[in-house]
Amino acid sequence: MRPWPISDALRDAAGWARGAGGAAVVVMSIVLSAPAWGQAGTVLFWTADDCGYCKVWRDGDRHAEYLAAAQPLGIRLVTVRKPRIADPASAYVWPTGASAAPGSEAPKLLPTFDFVCRGRLLRRLSGLAQWDSFWHQQLQRLAAECADIPS
Repeated sequence: MRPWPISDALRDAAGWARGAGGAAVVVMSIVLSAPAWGQAGTVLFWTADDCGYCKVWRDGDRHAEYLAAAQPLGIRLVTVRKPRIADPASAYVWPTGASAAPGSEAPKLLPTFDFVCRGRLLRRLSGLAQWDSFWHQQLQRLAAECADIPS
């Protein structure tokens, strides 16, 4: 299985697609059409370009530690980004091939990490403190729960 770190995923995608145009609610249940994405689950990384804590995660050791732990489990990372924290939920940009399904609101706190399997939200961690405390055990649970959810 080919590892798909975020840089490869973005390069392989045909480009960025604008999220639900004008919708007041952006949802985190997604379907990824790229091959081999999220076979054991997907982590959505909700971020904004001007989010300082998001930058700490994205540019620091946390991102590398996540990739090292998640890739062997088959869990993929999908970044859902908007330009500014103050922008409405409709400003989130989803990678090409990811489509939103109705049902859940975009996070109010950034960064937020959603653990998703086959279009179902299993867990949500908001902020770096929750991430630092729980991410590794959540990856293990996500992989195990995804194995139990029928395709």
